[in-house]
Amino acid sequence: MSKNNSKKEFLFAIFLKKNKEIIEKEVEIKIKDIHLEKWFENRRVDINCVCETGERLLIEFQMDCTSYSEHIRQIQDLIVLSKKNEKTIIVYGMLEFKEELITELMQNIVFYSEKSLELIFLEINKDVLEQLISINKLDEIGRLKELNRLSLVDKIFTAKKGIKTYNNLIITNGTKDNDTKYTYQEELLISIAKRLREDCSKISTNVYQYKIVKNNSFLIGSGLEDIAFKISLDRKGKVGVELCFSRNKKEIFFKLLEKRDILQNEFNFILKFDERFRKIATHYPISWFHSDRELMIKRFCRDVKSYLSGFNIHLKQAVEEYRNKI
Repeated sequence: MSKNNSKKEFLFAIFLKKNKEIIEKEVEIKIKDIHLEKWFENRRVDINCVCETGERLLIEFQMDCTSYSEHIRQIQDLIVLSKKNEKTIIVYGMLEFKEELITELMQNIVFYSEKSLELIFLEINKDVLEQLISINKLDEIGRLKELNRLSLVDKIFTAKKGIKTYNNLIITNGTKDNDTKYTYQEELLISIAKRLREDCSKISTNVYQYKIVKNNSFLIGSGLEDIAFKISLDRKGKVGVELCFSRNKKEIFFKLLEKRDILQNEFNFILKFDERFRKIATHYPISWFHSDRELMIKRFCRDVKSYLSGFNIHLKQAVEEYRNKI
C-alpha cells in the first residue's frame, strides 16, 4: 500500500499498467485483468491482477529506503490473506534488496506451505525513482504526458529473487474478479468508470484507480486536498458529476461562485451551483441511459472530462486567492 511516496508509486503503477509486458516478463506469466489500488480482502494493493491461467497476482512497490517495516507487514498480511484454493503470486518491488528482510519473508512463505504461493522480489532501478521525482513535480496533464520517460530507462528492474511453495491442489475454475453480482445502477457506473479511463487517460491520473461502486458513487481526486469530483446515481434517478468541497475548502466554492457567468460560458451552461450543499453539478435522468446507453455514457463522460480539465486552473486560482486572504 502506498505510503509517503504514494504519488510516485501510483505513477509507477500507471506506467506498468500501460506497459504490462514489463511485469509479464519478470513474473513469466500473462496478465488478463489489471487493477490499480484495488482491495484484496481487507488490504488495498498497488496492483491487483488476475492472470490468463487463473493465478492471482498482487504487486506492492516501495519507493524509498526507510519504510521497510511497513511494507513487510503489508506483504506478510497478503501471505496470510491468500486463499488455499487459488494460486497467488506476490511481488515486492523495492529500490534496494535487504537480505535479512528477504529471508524473513521467505520463511513466512515456508510457514504457509499448505498454500500455493510464489513470492518474487524485484529490485527497482534507481533511475526510475529519479525520473518519477521529476515527473511528480508536474501537474496532472504533465505527469501523464511525461510518464513515457520511464521507457528510456535501460532496465526497469535490475535484480530478481523468489521462492515458491505451490502445493498439489487441483483448482478447476481459477481466480475470478467478476463473481460479484451488480445492480443495473452499479453496472452503469462501472461502464462509466471504464469509459473515463479511455477518455481522460491523458488528463487525470486518478481515473486509473479501481473504483468501488457499491454506494452508487465513486470519487475522482482533483489533486487538491478536500476537493474531489463525485460520479453518482442518486435516489431521484439522476446520473451526475459533482465538484464537491469538504472541510475548510467549502470556501473555495464561493470563490468559484463569484465567477459563475464566466464558468457557465466555458462549460456551455451545463453547471448547477448548489449554494446549500456548496457543490457544482451536472445531472441527467437515468431514463436517458435506457434508450441509448452507450451514446449517453459517451456524452456524460465528455462532460466529466470537461470538469476534470476545465476546473483545473480555476480551482488552483481559487485556492491561491483563499490562501492569500487568510
